[in-house]
Amino acid sequence: MAFIKTILIFLTIYFLFKLVVRTLLPYLLKTYIQKKQQEFQHQSFNSNKKPEGEITIEFNKEKKAKRSDGDYVDYEEIK
Repeated sequence: MAFIKTILIFLTIYFLFKLVVRTLLPYLLKTYIQKKQQEFQHQSFNSNKKPEGEITIEFNKEKKAKRSDGDYVDYEEIK
């Protein structure tokens, strides 16, 4: 009798889980997709602030330090 009761409990939990997933998951996915679409539209709207064809060049005003290649090491070829 305990075995049948355990199987019934598992089946009940399985069907309840299946029902919740079928009803709740589409709603959650829909809201998530709408949120991401709004973020993308907002991001693409903000990136188009400059008129088309305008070119800007920005220079780095910091001078780069001289590069030190290190010490020269003389080597002999070994045959």
